[in-house]
Amino acid sequence: MLTKVGTEGTTTFLYHGFQFMSTARLLPSGISLDIKCMETKQMIIRTFFCDQSDYECQRDIIENAIRDYVLVNTTEEERLFKFLTSSNWTCDLFD
Repeated sequence: MLTKVGTEGTTTFLYHGFQFMSTARLLPSGISLDIKCMETKQMIIRTFFCDQSDYECQRDIIENAIRDYVLVNTTEEERLFKFLTSSNWTCDLFD
C-alpha cells in the first residue's frame, strides 16, 4: 500500500532533557519536516526534502538548529539539570 499525499506523522524525542516534536508531511513534491520544542511551543526548524540525499545534506543543519536553540534559550546550569534529570545521563555513566 502506498502512503497517500497529505499523510502526516509525528514523533517526540529528547535532547539534553528537552522534549521536541517532529511532524513530517507527505506533499506532492516531497516531504516537509517541522520540529518544535514541546515546552515553549516554539518552531525550531522547518525544512523540505525531495529525496533521501536532501535529508542527508540537511541533517547537520537540523541537528545544529536544535543544539543552537537549547544553547541560546538556557543557561549551563539549566542544561545540566535537565540532562541529570533525564535518562540520558545513566546511559553515559554506564557506557
